[in-house]
Amino acid sequence: MNNISYLTLAEQVYNDIANKINEDIYPAGSTIPGELKLSETYGVSRVTVRNAIDKLVDDGYLIKRKGKGTFVRQKQTIVNAFANGSFSRNCQLLGVKPSSHIISCKVMTATQSVADDLGCDTNEVIEMKRVRYIGDDPCIVEIDYFPKTFDFLLTSELGNGSLIDFIYQNTKKASLAFIDEYRIVNAGEEFAQWLSCKNGTPLLEVNQKVLTANDQILYINKQYILTSKYVYAVRSSNDYQ
Repeated sequence: MNNISYLTLAEQVYNDIANKINEDIYPAGSTIPGELKLSETYGVSRVTVRNAIDKLVDDGYLIKRKGKGTFVRQKQTIVNAFANGSFSRNCQLLGVKPSSHIISCKVMTATQSVADDLGCDTNEVIEMKRVRYIGDDPCIVEIDYFPKTFDFLLTSELGNGSLIDFIYQNTKKASLAFIDEYRIVNAGEEFAQWLSCKNGTPLLEVNQKVLTANDQILYINKQYILTSKYVYAVRSSNDYQ
């Protein structure tokens, strides 16, 4: 470390590790050395190393996994929101591995607005909660609402495939249009645990209505996106000639 530098020792450690990540000396998914090894390498205290590591975690370079170590995050995945509406297909097109973990899939009582949007006679709908992963990193909590006629979701194995494809296979109804609304929310304790982020971390909330060819609402999708891992990009155009 350069003791004459205007940067603190922690900032110098931060910059050196960040540069090694950017240059793939520490490639995505790899484990970085432990605090003791790094303190010996840089000739600084473990507290200094810990401060640098904590900032690298906060800035999205690293992720800590309890009992396993500190890993280099996979690079941010940027998708076109209107490419085809499928997280799984978008990831596959970009050459990254998608996967999902279903937290719950059950019949529940929805709000009146959700029931009305789905055209339900009662407020009972099917709710599916999933965590979406890129590689080993969780990046989205997804909550979907379906009419009770989609009861095949309660008994069938979705796995890591595309929900849009799975629905088409069972209903012959295609998802052809999407209406999205966006806002920023803070991760509560439950979402923070599922996404391996700090409580209060800002998340992009996407409220999406998935439509058929005749503009019927097929289902309602809510996504809570950790944008340090997954960027939701929208393409727009101007028809003015």
